[in-house]
Amino acid sequence: MYVLNKRASLSVGALACALLFINPNANAFPDRIAHVPNNQWNCALCHVSPGGGGERTSFGEETRNAGLVAGRVDWTTVCEIDSDGDSFTNGQELGDPSCSWVFGDPNPAGEITNPADAASVPSQQMMEEAGEMMEEAGEMMEEAGEMMVEAGEMMEEAGEMMVEAGEMMVEAGEMANEDMSGGSSGGCDSTASKKPWSVVLSILMLLGLMRLGRRYS
Repeated sequence: MYVLNKRASLSVGALACALLFINPNANAFPDRIAHVPNNQWNCALCHVSPGGGGERTSFGEETRNAGLVAGRVDWTTVCEIDSDGDSFTNGQELGDPSCSWVFGDPNPAGEITNPADAASVPSQQMMEEAGEMMEEAGEMMEEAGEMMVEAGEMMEEAGEMMVEAGEMMVEAGEMANEDMSGGSSGGCDSTASKKPWSVVLSILMLLGLMRLGRRYS
């Protein structure tokens, strides 16, 4: 019953297009409705008017400009075009993503959307694209997590270095006090009092270089 209804619909559509030949300015070609697969819209696929003729849809414009050979629709060319600019090719929207269908073949099975309407897009492919985007987002989050772990490790190492530096400063202070208490009665020896601090700075620089070497080795 569905096949009969579909054939009847195509026949009615073809008849409506054929009636336009009464008007020589109609510029409709009813035989072309079968030159592309899964044409559920008959003349309205290429023309704004459901009866055909007159202003063309985006699909009709692309077909006229790039997809006609000897008056017949060159499906191989039209198939690869995205007529309505929705990021899906005409082939993807009419069930022939590989562009392998030729005139006379059975219509390909699958979800069919209107290649002349940007709001009509294949839901399956949209879901696949959404899945790919989510997968990419997951990878980015994983990389961000690794970077946060590395940042935490660096902060932990910096804290350890600060603790070590504090301990060394305490030791240096004790050494300075010893030097001052054991110095001459005439006053502090400036050379002796500065020596512990220079030792501390040298050790801190050495520790920093050693940690950097371990991180990037």
